Amino acid sequence: MLGLSDPLSLGYYGALATVERPRSLRTCWDEVSISSRLSVQCFPAIRGKGFSRLCEIRNMIRPYAKLADSVVDLTGDRVARMQAAVDTLWDALHSTGVSWVGFYLHEGKDELILGPWRNEPACSRIGLHGACGQAFRQRKPLVVRDVTELGDNYIACDPRDRSEVVLPLFDESGSCWGVLDLDSRELGAFDNTDIDGLQNVLHAAGLTHGRLPVDH
Repeated sequence: MLGLSDPLSLGYYGALATVERPRSLRTCWDEVSISSRLSVQCFPAIRGKGFSRLCEIRNMIRPYAKLADSVVDLTGDRVARMQAAVDTLWDALHSTGVSWVGFYLHEGKDELILGPWRNEPACSRIGLHGACGQAFRQRKPLVVRDVTELGDNYIACDPRDRSEVVLPLFDESGSCWGVLDLDSRELGAFDNTDIDGLQNVLHAAGLTHGRLPVDH
């Protein structure tokens, strides 16, 4: 077993986990931060009267610049471009902690209708009280670090999901016509880096216009 040294309080996408650090991994541990887009999987090891956590780090960089380049030449109508964008995002991001990606469309009334999605069926029709509805009504991106914080406003299509990011979509006239929604089964899986990257992908695919302010 690896020798263990001092405890380290590690920020895991905003959730703190106290772990013990192998001396041989000191440099790697020191480089961990939210912006580095690393995932941490902790395995408890019971030893004597106490326990330690041996953590394996796996790189989870989300390649938004590459994805934007790959969708810049999309053709077809809006539905075809949405499906191509969803497929591109899912293929690249599902291994980085993303459990679902899809569009919700506003076609009138106080509800959103499911559009193209991957990789499991989701709720449709949904009210405007949930995370997607809030992003749509407020016309700004929404990062939900912990979906339980939404309380009764959370629409649980998959009870395993723990965090979410939603971006509103605008046509050339400035009207909001829908949202892009990504979910994860990990707490705090998204931040403003994802908003920036996803906006670039959506612009490249011709699915939104204008730039949304992002707090850094």
